[in-house]
Amino acid sequence: MTDRRLLIGATYPILENWPHEFVSFANEAGIGQEQFSGANELHPSWMQAVIDEQLRRQKRGVGACDVKGAIEALSSRGRAVTQANVRSELGGSHATIINRMLGRRRLATQHEHAHLLDKLERAAGGLQKLPKRSGRTVARNTLIVLAAIHRNRSIVDVCGDEGRAVIEWVREVLNDRGILGRRRVRDLFQTSWASYRALSSTRCGDDRVDALVTLEVNRARTSSARSAQHHLSRAMDGLDRRLARSPASFHFHKLDGDCNEEHAECRTP
Repeated sequence: MTDRRLLIGATYPILENWPHEFVSFANEAGIGQEQFSGANELHPSWMQAVIDEQLRRQKRGVGACDVKGAIEALSSRGRAVTQANVRSELGGSHATIINRMLGRRRLATQHEHAHLLDKLERAAGGLQKLPKRSGRTVARNTLIVLAAIHRNRSIVDVCGDEGRAVIEWVREVLNDRGILGRRRVRDLFQTSWASYRALSSTRCGDDRVDALVTLEVNRARTSSARSAQHHLSRAMDGLDRRLARSPASFHFHKLDGDCNEEHAECRTP
């Protein structure tokens, strides 16, 4: 009982003139919401309301995964991914890491990955409405973009492959049994592959069709790469303009987990 009296006496200056003295003391002492987390059920409602509304979130320990989570949350709610909105979502300025990640983003969120595949699937689903040659070009571009994403290579590099290399990456994608995002890429690749074969002017065995893909991709590498890059850019319409228009932005090791060993910047101090 004596200890309780001493404790109440010591806290009285903080509780007096509630909540102004409490908030002022917390700000001066560097106490934020984090110090009260984990015991919310023990706080009276009038105290929890002040903690949630008037105490600052601490600015320490915000990493790339926190920023990515804020971007994902904004995207899922249909809000613009701006530096101001990300700062608001995180509850602080965090200027250095936000500027680094939003100045030129090279990491797509799950929402953005789904947006890209939605657009590619719609394009692939409309091939029957196009002239045969145009439909074959769209199918070929889809194959190149998906192969670049799957293999984490540039579109130019994929278009530069020859002979057996093309056959190998076609088979690699078709045989992929990865997680959901990769399976969706594989299924779209398989659909586009079937469409490409059906629209090809030469009906022949699998090896000849593989060779036809090789010839058509490599006959004019620059134009093939330019056409596929345009296809990717159109599929990215509506996404954050700061997100790099590159297949590498959508590669799977960046999407398989929130934080993995390949992303040292995701680990907060």
